[in-house]
Formats: sequence, C-alpha cells, structure tokens
Amino acid sequence: MDAVPGDGAWLLLLFVALPLVGLLATAALPSRRVEAIRTVGWVVPAAAVVVAGGLYARFNLAEAGRQFVVSFPFLRFSYPIVDPQAGTMRFQSVSAPFSFGVDGLSLPLVLMAALVALAAALAARTEHRRVKTFFLFFFLLLVGISGVFLADNLIVFFIFFEFTLVALYFLTAIYGGFGREKAATAFLVMNGLGSLLLFLGFVWIFRLTGTWEMGEIAVRLPLSDVPPGERWALFWLLVVALGVKLPLVPLHPWMLKVHREAPPAVVMLHSGVLLKIGAYGFVRFVLGFFPDLFPKAATALAAWGLLNLLYGAFSALVQNELRLVFAYASVSHMGIVLFGLAALNAAGLMGAVFQMVSHGLISALFFLLLGMIVERTKTSRLDELGGLYRSAPELAGLFVFAALASLGLPALSGFVAEFQAFYGLFLSPARDIALIGLLGLALSAAYNLRAATRTTFGTPRPEWGAMADLRPLEAVPAILLAAAILVIGIYPNVLALPLEATVADVLGRVGG
Repeated sequence: MDAVPGDGAWLLLLFVALPLVGLLATAALPSRRVEAIRTVGWVVPAAAVVVAGGLYARFNLAEAGRQFVVSFPFLRFSYPIVDPQAGTMRFQSVSAPFSFGVDGLSLPLVLMAALVALAAALAARTEHRRVKTFFLFFFLLLVGISGVFLADNLIVFFIFFEFTLVALYFLTAIYGGFGREKAATAFLVMNGLGSLLLFLGFVWIFRLTGTWEMGEIAVRLPLSDVPPGERWALFWLLVVALGVKLPLVPLHPWMLKVHREAPPAVVMLHSGVLLKIGAYGFVRFVLGFFPDLFPKAATALAAWGLLNLLYGAFSALVQNELRLVFAYASVSHMGIVLFGLAALNAAGLMGAVFQMVSHGLISALFFLLLGMIVERTKTSRLDELGGLYRSAPELAGLFVFAALASLGLPALSGFVAEFQAFYGLFLSPARDIALIGLLGLALSAAYNLRAATRTTFGTPRPEWGAMADLRPLEAVPAILLAAAILVIGIYPNVLALPLEATVADVLGRVGG
C-alpha cells in the first residue's frame, strides 16, 4: 500500500473503510438492540465527517493531481490475443488495483457527502420498521458513496457505483410509500441501463488505452490514433450513461418516482449526493477524457442544460406535491451544472462544482424538513398545508431559509454557485443560452417562494392540534446543513481554494 502513517493516506483509507465498519457492526448486533443500531448509524457518519475534515486540513492547495493515494492489488487476469495472419496467440496480462486518491474536484464532494450522510443518519432515527435491515442497506449505500468519489480507476469506480444502486433499490422498495415497488422498479430499470452503458464505455476505453487508471487514460486517450467517429461515439455514450444518473431530460422520470416514494433520509442522500455522481462523472470522464472533443460539444451541452433548467423550473412551479416541487427543482438545478461545464473557463467550472455541493446541502435540508412536516401534518400537499410559522416557528424559519438558499439569495451557497456558472457561460460562445437561462432563475424564485409562503403562512388546520416545534435531535442535522450553506455563501474560498489548481489543470488540457 502506497501510504505511510501520518501522511493523510491513512485518513483517506479510513474514510473509505468507515462505512464498512458500520455495516459489519450493524450486522453483528441483534435486531432487538434498536438503540444500539441507531447509535452506530450516526456515530460512524460523524466519525467520517471528522476524517473528511482531516483530509481537508492536510490537503496541499497547490497540487492539482491526486493526493494521499493508496493502492493495493485487487484484480489480475489474462486474456488471449489471436493474430490470424501469423497464426499465433499470446496472452495479455491485465491488472486493476484497488486505488484511491483525492484531488480538488473530489474533496469538496467528499466533504458534502460526509455532512449529508450524518444529517441523513440522524434523520433516520425516526425509522421504526426493520431497523437493522434499514441500517445495513444504509451503510451499504455509504460504502458506495465513500468509494465512488475517491476511486482512482474505472473498475473500482464502477464497483462502488453499483453498491449505491443495490442499496438504494432495497431502501426504496422496502421502506418507501405506497408506490414504492413501482418507484424501485423504475429506478432499477433506468439505472441498470445506465450502468450497462457506462460499463460498455469503460471496457471500450480500456480496449483503446490498455489501462483502467483514470490519470493514465486522461493522458493516453486524447493522444491516441482512434478514428474521430469512434471517439465521438464513445463521448456520447458516456454522456447518455451519466445523463441517466444526473438526470438529464428526458432520462429523468425514474428520479421523480424515487423522490416521491423513498423515505426522507434516503431521499436526502439520493438528491443530495447520488445525483452528483452523474455530474462528477461529466467532469472526470467526459471532460477529463475528451478535452479535445468537449469544446466542440459545449454549445450542445449548454442547450441540454437549458432544457433541464427551464423544464424543471416550469414543472416545479405547477406542482401541488412538495416532494415533486423539490424533485423538479433538482432537475432544474442540474442544468446549471451543465452551464458551468459548457463554459470551459475557470468561473464556469468552479460554478459547476459549487452547484454540486450547494444543491447537495440545500436539497438535503429541504427533504429533512419535509420529513418533519409530513410527520406532524400527515401531508405534503401545498393545498393542505399552511400556518406552519404559528405552531412551529423554528421549523418554518428553517424552511424559508432553505427556499431562499435554493433561489440564490446572496450570502448563501446557492448564489455563489449560480453566479459563477452563469458568469462563466456569459463569457463563452454560448452567451445567448445564458441569457435565456435567466428565465430559469426567475422561475426558481417563483416556485421556491410559492412553496415557502403556502407552507408557512396562512391558518393551520384545526385537526393538526398542538404541533411540536423542532426537537433537539431534529435541530442538530438541520443546523449542520444550514450552517454549511451559510459558510459557503459568506466564505466561498472554503471550496474555491482546494479547487483552483485542479480547475487550472483541467482547463489547461482543454486549452481553456
């Protein structure tokens, strides 16, 4: 293993291993020990937050490449290569080590994922059905999340990616609402198709480059003599495969079903973290592996982002179900990520990553608060809500805070992300698309304010009776997420400083 005690590599390995420790500890506990299982459920994510903070503290801001790299043997096999002309056959040896590392792109996402996972674990303390099974799949989901942003080769990335799919399927199918089975099936079908396309793309890349290592592929693939048509086919194959996960319109209906049916703690992780795997893949694989092709496709990708932005915003504006308002808002906000990537400049790429982190925190806060509201009122329909500020002013205040962050109020993380992404696109050849996209920001303000005012103002329904405000165990995760949103909004350098060197390196290879 390429690590020595105290150099940060052990911290990275610990971050990857912690969810597995939680999984094994939960498996060892009897099902009747519910409180012990719940305690493991939040203590392990809390430790992961501390470890992620340690990685951040030790991170070298001036270095663009992977840091704290750990690697050990995992997979080695040989396959035959036949030369029909010479009538010979030889065996090619292939190895795919388990290798992990962190750079300026993955570090902000690791921090966000750790914080959202802790908040989701605390929110999951209200789950009473088959608690042990829930936390087993919960930790399997965290195993996948912890590895996917740190994986340094394609095989490792794909393995951890599949862990997230398996875990989310069972968490939705077992613990979701009345339509949970249909939602889980839709999720499995679409994401299974996306995984198949992604795996085909990875195998195709290996055939062209002879390696699974991401860093080597980023160097070899642009310099290869692969015909342009084949490279374009591979480019768009990865776009569609990752577009299922992002999701891009029209590949998004499965996501709406999951948001509507999965339990709040699961949707917090799905909307907050798992959707960002698709966005991360766009930067790491599509932009990173095809720096020469991406500029030629940038305007088309910006237009696709505009479709997401406007379609999601218009749809969110007419929904009566809060879960669907936030689900369509996620579709819309992922369009802003594409805006930032398509800009191909420092402001845009920074904005794309900021948007991944900001949306992760804000959507997690929204679904955390929505779970509290539904527990108290037994509804999430806007026409049945109202008057929340009278009976639960702290809960109402946090809900309004989340809405203001989502619409991009200055001094909150949403403003920093959207400003950079739009500013970057304004500086690019796709300036007209950015101008049209401003309509999406206006619609964002409209649907967020509509959701906030209809939920918090008005007269409470008498059947609700005396409603409890935020309880201590509810306040902790909500305050953690709100504080992170505020810190990024006031001091964006907390994310910008680790990003700068990596962004410069990526754009240097693109020629931007």
